[in-house]
Amino acid sequence: MNALMTAAEKLALIIFLALPLHAAEHTRRLYTEEGSTFTIDGDNSIHTWKAQTKEPGGWIELDAGFASMAPGKIQATMEGYFSVGSLHISEGLSFDKVMRRRLREETNPSIFYRLLELSLNTRPKIEGDPYIFDSRVELVVAGVTNRILMPLHMIRLGDHKLKISGDTSLKMSDFRIEPLEIPVSGSPVNVKYGDRVKIRFEWFVGPKSAMRD
Repeated sequence: MNALMTAAEKLALIIFLALPLHAAEHTRRLYTEEGSTFTIDGDNSIHTWKAQTKEPGGWIELDAGFASMAPGKIQATMEGYFSVGSLHISEGLSFDKVMRRRLREETNPSIFYRLLELSLNTRPKIEGDPYIFDSRVELVVAGVTNRILMPLHMIRLGDHKLKISGDTSLKMSDFRIEPLEIPVSGSPVNVKYGDRVKIRFEWFVGPKSAMRD
């Protein structure tokens, strides 16, 4: 066997070695930054309520050239999470404990979400407008996993940072969480909580070590 490489073999080796570098240059992982929030909005027979965490964690990895891509599927991965204990409800501290029990915190201390599919829907018409994506996400709440559809708005910030926001509605009963009903002392009418809630988030990500990873 000839010990010397042919020109074709050298070219093939160069291409092979260049492929990982090319992929690394075009894929960027961005991590959660301060200011990110995840919010749950709901109502009961008396008023509206809100539960929120300011301590989400996670990362998103996508093609660094997504801004110049045509509408369609985008290669991307994402994982996010936050602890049930970081959620605080507008009803007060005593309701924090009730909420955590109903979310089965003892056996499921965190809520997770993972990106399954991302498609670019609309590019911004002017500077500062968002890129609008369609996404399919796997959401794990109280130990129950469901797949949901959610539109995402992505705004490019300086220093390769992004602001990603989204919202959708879902039923608590889909995660085997029955709506709360509280008896009122001296009244024949109970306070009933609605089954449907709205989830929304603002997620700031940047190319640095994750705050909480």
